[in-house]
Amino acid sequence: MNTLPEVIRFGVIGAGWFASRRHCPDVVNHRGAELTAMCRRDVSQLEKMANAFDVQHTFTDYQDLISSGHVDAVIVCSPHHLHYEHTAAALAAGLPVLLEKADHH
Repeated sequence: MNTLPEVIRFGVIGAGWFASRRHCPDVVNHRGAELTAMCRRDVSQLEKMANAFDVQHTFTDYQDLISSGHVDAVIVCSPHHLHYEHTAAALAAGLPVLLEKADHH
């Protein structure tokens, strides 16, 4: 039986406007969660998000975030057409995923 860590380390794939308003503040303000990694293709915007939420590990490739060892779970906030790809990759790596909706092909 797998046991969850006392504090779950979350990574956000698609660290943009929606994540900054919705999921990132919730993770940061929860005593049982820590925002440890972010992924966004735009490097300057990624840096701004990471600074705003004090995130140490940043990635421009979602596969690097998934395989980094810095996260226990992933929140997918990428554009809708990428949800399936990002979610499937995280699940295949054994990571739990929070996804509000998916565009399945």
